[in-house]
Amino acid sequence: MYAVDAGNDRIQKFNSSGTFLTTWGSPGSGDGQFIDPGGIATDPSGDVYVVDSTLERLQKFTSTGSFITKLGGQSWGCTGFCELVGVATDSSGAVYTIQQGAYGVPFSRNIKKFSSSLSGITQWGEDQVGYPGGIATDPFGAVYVVNNSGNGIQKFTPRQAPQQPPADRDGDGVPDGQDACPDEPGTGADGCPPTPDPPTAEFAIAPSPSQAGQAVTFDWTGTCPAAPCTFTWVDEGPDGDGGSSSPLGSGDPHTFTFSGAGTKFIELTVSDSLGRSVVSPIRQHEVTAATPPPGELRWSTDTDRAPSQPLDGVTLPSSAVCVFLDNDPAKQGPVRFHLDEPPDATSLRTDSNPPWDLAGGSVASCTRRKFAAGTHTVTAVEADGDRHTAMFARP
Repeated sequence: MYAVDAGNDRIQKFNSSGTFLTTWGSPGSGDGQFIDPGGIATDPSGDVYVVDSTLERLQKFTSTGSFITKLGGQSWGCTGFCELVGVATDSSGAVYTIQQGAYGVPFSRNIKKFSSSLSGITQWGEDQVGYPGGIATDPFGAVYVVNNSGNGIQKFTPRQAPQQPPADRDGDGVPDGQDACPDEPGTGADGCPPTPDPPTAEFAIAPSPSQAGQAVTFDWTGTCPAAPCTFTWVDEGPDGDGGSSSPLGSGDPHTFTFSGAGTKFIELTVSDSLGRSVVSPIRQHEVTAATPPPGELRWSTDTDRAPSQPLDGVTLPSSAVCVFLDNDPAKQGPVRFHLDEPPDATSLRTDSNPPWDLAGGSVASCTRRKFAAGTHTVTAVEADGDRHTAMFARP
């Protein structure tokens, strides 16, 4: 059993014992919404038809409330539904509606008959149905109308009324009830303007290749006829097959910084306002290891000096660390190191052979040093007079 809950603009469904099963609908003019629903019927397939009185339309649903289709609407005027008040079906699945019409509009009170797909309009009883308030059918195909003005019921025997020309507001030869865009004449087959082409997903990467730690910009260069479009960037993983994909972010242009070196497999998904998405071919992008600038004081917790970080402006751990000068290997020594003293003072240590280590060491192994708590300054003076200074703290 189904009940129209007009006050709440919804439909309620119950079993034969009156137990509540489900409900659907809400106030509004969208599909599956109602404004003052006024009549309901079911067909032999179990589908449900609901009169949406204020909006002058008929909506069709499955037995569980899923929207199927609709017919009519306020813009249809009295050439279509006009003060629609009732709906009924017969054993063949045909659908009947009854409308009260508009005062002063001739022949606007009538019965309309549709197929179960709400097409193939036929109507009769123009201005013969008094002031109707409801409609029903019997198993033999007769149609009954409640006549409020005559306080009685009118019966119409089954017949084929003359075919009425369907409304076709945009003049494209497609009836309004079957036209996806009944008010928009265009070059589309159904009267709609042509559907815009889907988006394209070409893009550029700069710089390419890049270094680890360097900002990379992804710049979409495609088209989006059905704007606006959205953009989603993904690294599809080491094999480029999506098995270990990593999101890179969204937007256009989009900037991302890769922390590690390796080959990246970049893919872009572009989605337009019509809900269509296009995925780009995967583009490989090489990220190389970051190359420290020559002449930079760096530190590392490992004696092999890798990985290392710039020394200037950092807070070192309390443990011993390796401090060294990373510069052009073609340069010749010696390099003088000064700790918390001016560069013209007696050096803390002079290293004659690369790599240039503050506390000494060999090519393979750096000697680590533990610094006292506080703020320190290290200056490395090369043989050609180039100076490199870094300030750091140790808690």
